[in-house]
Amino acid sequence: MKTISHRLISRTAGVLVAALLLAPTVGMAEPASAAVPVGAPGPIPSIHYDGNGPQSVSLSWDTPLTAGSSAVTDYQIGFREPGGHWTVFDDGVSVSRTTTVTGLTTGRDFEFRVAAVNSAGVGPSTVMGGLTNFQRESIFLCGTDAASQMWCSDYGMYRKSVRVDDYDGLLRAREVTDIVSTSGPCDLSKSLGVICWSERNLYGELGRGFIGGRGGTFVIPGLPDNVTSVTSYGETNCALTSSNEVWCWGRWNYDRYATPILVPTVVQRNVTQLLGFCALLTDRSVSCLKMYSGEFRWVNHADLPPIRTMGSGYDGSSCGVAMDGSVICFPPFETNGYTTVAGISDAHSLVVSSSYSCALRASGTVTCWGDNQKGNLGDGTRTNGTATVRLPEPVIAFTRPQTENYFGSTCATGVSSTLYCWGEYRGLVVNGTSGPYYMPVEVSSLGAFRARGMEAPGKVTSVTQTVARATSVTFAWSPVTKQK
Repeated sequence: MKTISHRLISRTAGVLVAALLLAPTVGMAEPASAAVPVGAPGPIPSIHYDGNGPQSVSLSWDTPLTAGSSAVTDYQIGFREPGGHWTVFDDGVSVSRTTTVTGLTTGRDFEFRVAAVNSAGVGPSTVMGGLTNFQRESIFLCGTDAASQMWCSDYGMYRKSVRVDDYDGLLRAREVTDIVSTSGPCDLSKSLGVICWSERNLYGELGRGFIGGRGGTFVIPGLPDNVTSVTSYGETNCALTSSNEVWCWGRWNYDRYATPILVPTVVQRNVTQLLGFCALLTDRSVSCLKMYSGEFRWVNHADLPPIRTMGSGYDGSSCGVAMDGSVICFPPFETNGYTTVAGISDAHSLVVSSSYSCALRASGTVTCWGDNQKGNLGDGTRTNGTATVRLPEPVIAFTRPQTENYFGSTCATGVSSTLYCWGEYRGLVVNGTSGPYYMPVEVSSLGAFRARGMEAPGKVTSVTQTVARATSVTFAWSPVTKQK
């Protein structure tokens, strides 16, 4: 059985250190009370590292999961050296979601956190560094960090990389690490675009205009350069662009005599989110792929209320967060009908399966419903129904990394950047036990993202006039000296 060890990655921006520290995972995570005032804003779902300057680091962040009982009036930014005490950075009162933290000591690493503030008080602080934008690769969990680098969990946390071949065999294979989206055999690279693997290209899944040929991992030709995500199911591959188009190639039917899509082709427009077999359109309606006479066709789900975001399971099950925060679930292969999940009016995002589903709520808590025989509801029992997951801190993002039959597991990133999982996570061993885990366990953590300010420039010396003209003067000077 595979054992996932606790690999703590120290990532220093600017210097970007990758150090490996082997340590045991922490055991069962007991709920802990958080000193957050009633009505305060929710947690910040993501903090981004925007670069460093002389003795400074620039940050930006997303809006909190909820503003709370009143509008956000300020953001509180904290910084510290690793292991030290948090210091509040005084940037005045502002609702801007960007800042540059100045006055950092040259040559030292710093960690950062941000909390939203309203008239009720300060919300929970999110530490920069937790994995967000979760995606699934085989049975493993992948997510992106503050610098938009993708990391995955296997025997620990590792930076996602792909070995890309040249289809014509003229160039050497190269290792690509700038992966931002992954789904099955396909990945999205910042520099190369969409990359897919196929053993024999039986259905045109390499998008080269023919069936067969070489197998391997290749760049998909013919796609625009504004792809934002990839989705694969079976031998069908699709890409969503920033211009709201869905491009697909590969298997498009299950009729033995029908022709697949051999080159990337636009199959749907006005799409803001693509998950599994369903697409969320710009008018907040939902359109899903349905099989007619052995061929995929897009069919609108006619009676759904406007949807803000979707969740979709690997088995085709689908739910959505309505504009009022309620959760509705619907059969993706039908044209009408849905049910409303009772007791949820503040959902932010969803993970969905045919046997159980979960909603991340505005406060950073998680509510799950459905089958609980393998701890899928995370409340410490095996009782089916609806339950609040017993997490020790608010969480900012979550996903279900693997499923087998109707059992599965769910994982979430806490505001401290710690990764928790519950349910039947096959292959995971924590403190000598292999699960199922009826309460969240701490699996691994990348730790806080550490950033280092650049050295401040020194003085310019020996300025000399070299040319003088009627309307201009040219100067030369010696190199900048290093600041003492």
